[in-house]
Amino acid sequence: MAASESVDSGGYQGRVLRFEWGTNSTNAENNTRVIWYKVTAVGGSSSIYYHHSDYVDINGTRVYTGSSSHSVSTGTVLASGTMTIEQSSTMTLTVEMHGGIYSYSDNINTTKSWPLDEIPRYSDITSLSIKSRTINSITISYVVSRSANIYCSIDGGTTWLNNGNPFKTNTTSGEITIYYKDAASSSKLEPNTSYTITVLSRATISGLDRTKNVSATTYDIAKLVNVPNINIGASQALTWTNPSGAAISLKLCKTDNTQITDYGTVTGTSKTVTPDASTIYALTPNSNTYTARYIITTTANGTSYTNSKDFTFTVTNSNPTVGTIEYKDTNTETTTITGDNQRIVRNKSTLQFILGAAIAKNSATISKYTVEINGIKKERTSEGTLDFGTINVTYNTKAQLTVTDSRGNTATKEITVIVDDWELPNAIISLTRLNNYEDETYLKVDGSYSSVNNKNEMTIQYQYKKNDTNNQTDYSDWVTIGDNIKETLSLDKEFSWTFRIKISDKFGSTVYENIFLAIGMPIAFYDTSLLSLGINCFPSHTKSFEVEGTMYLNGQQILEYDIVDEW
Repeated sequence: MAASESVDSGGYQGRVLRFEWGTNSTNAENNTRVIWYKVTAVGGSSSIYYHHSDYVDINGTRVYTGSSSHSVSTGTVLASGTMTIEQSSTMTLTVEMHGGIYSYSDNINTTKSWPLDEIPRYSDITSLSIKSRTINSITISYVVSRSANIYCSIDGGTTWLNNGNPFKTNTTSGEITIYYKDAASSSKLEPNTSYTITVLSRATISGLDRTKNVSATTYDIAKLVNVPNINIGASQALTWTNPSGAAISLKLCKTDNTQITDYGTVTGTSKTVTPDASTIYALTPNSNTYTARYIITTTANGTSYTNSKDFTFTVTNSNPTVGTIEYKDTNTETTTITGDNQRIVRNKSTLQFILGAAIAKNSATISKYTVEINGIKKERTSEGTLDFGTINVTYNTKAQLTVTDSRGNTATKEITVIVDDWELPNAIISLTRLNNYEDETYLKVDGSYSSVNNKNEMTIQYQYKKNDTNNQTDYSDWVTIGDNIKETLSLDKEFSWTFRIKISDKFGSTVYENIFLAIGMPIAFYDTSLLSLGINCFPSHTKSFEVEGTMYLNGQQILEYDIVDEW
């Protein structure tokens, strides 16, 4: 290969044409070489000699033409200049020299060719396209015009990937897969992201660079689309997208991503699953809903990506089963009278409920047993007894047992509590003297009591005492009489008397205190034989108006002594 040379032609007695050339510059873009050239007459012992019809051609282009006869001095430059050679058309420089020196015949006749040095040139990127994509890689396909080393960068970066090393060497075509977006290969391409890849073709011979860009978007990861809420135990139709077609797997998890069920590898974009009911029930013992999460995992080029979607399980058909509810009267005093602990005596019996064990469903537990009767509620946390004490209700009454589980679900059961009405016996009492002032006294007691299912009976008793300011007496002994009485007594009219009446049945007694019988003296007495009127006294005078005590008029005392006014 040559970049500059010279050659002497034929001639006469050492007189020749000398052709010289050299390279001024080359143009890699156009693959052209600019040369300089010079044609000089050299040789011989005399300084002047004759040339006849001489000429010089370079690659077929005439650069010098002499006349048919002309004198030439040794050292004369016959022609010089520059010429552009398109090396894409020829890789050879050829000079042809003809004509005569001291002769009209062609004694110069000389042809010489030199192979030209190859011009360092670019390796053009003639084809660049996206071959394929994944969620975290892009594969490009390239063709270059000549052997080159291929480099790549992302998004216009000046730092070449692969730690600055070429992806391909001495290549003219091929494929390159880009996994990373940094030179150190530590940060992978991201899913669903647009990237511009710059491809540099560095010509193997020249080291000259050509670049070209191509853009692509990585595929998105698989994503869940439809994850419906369901009742526990029901099937569930799941759908998702998977634009890359990469391998995917599916898991049912808690919301902290702890695995519940691994469904493994799935294909397509849908799947119907039925989560195990017993497993889910066990996860929600204290609530009627449970939030869970599906996680779909996409794996590509050794890296996994997850997408998740939450949904709600709902507990159904899980109300507890109520156990037994019974009741009894635990007051031995009342049951001794009634002979039946299934009859509750109002305000006397002590009511107790006996609760059998309830059954919780689907991993729940029983949290409480609540009994309500007559607007009163009591509860306990396990089966057993509930004591209500006495109840104030006059008729048979419904009692309701409500069982509540740990989720708040309930179930109820009702029973009827048989109630016998009862209240303390009572009486209407009348205590009067004959004519309001005689010794003969009438005690009338009209008593009433509760039947209590015909197990009850009534007793009436009385006692009395004389009211004597000088010698206060005690009550007499109790006198027991029948159900409803009218007793006739002889009580000194000169004294007042106090009675005590007791009405009793088998369950209790009512005592009427301080029933007062006044002194046997009339407030006003008209004596027809004397034709007299006495106030607080019996008249002793004929045709008189007699007052015993103090007389007041309009609230004012007007007399302090007895007044006797005879008519």
